Amino acid sequence: MSKRKYNPEYLKYGFISIEHREEVLPQCVVCMKTLSNASMKPSLLQRHLGTNHADKKNKDQSYFQRLAENVKRQRLDKTGLFHQKGAEIVKASYEVALLVAKSMKAHTIAESLIMP
Repeated sequence: MSKRKYNPEYLKYGFISIEHREEVLPQCVVCMKTLSNASMKPSLLQRHLGTNHADKKNKDQSYFQRLAENVKRQRLDKTGLFHQKGAEIVKASYEVALLVAKSMKAHTIAESLIMP
């Protein structure tokens, strides 16, 4: 099956490209939804914009350009992956909460439970 290529013209429909598992996919800058490579047709991108974001259908390309810049600031690389340290911090937080819950004490015990 042939892979479609991203065209910068797709920004007028509110889509930028991301790379996921060595495949280029379109990502909506409004809802952040990623579509399949087969959906990278102007008619399908336009349909997504019209059905899901009807109020933004008549916006000009500069509006979508600003949204795209915000999306690019949020992610660190072209794959669309966010900084992995955030996941590690959340995992550590859940592990601490689990230890506190297992001790069956008030949440204020966390410092004396973890410090040793």
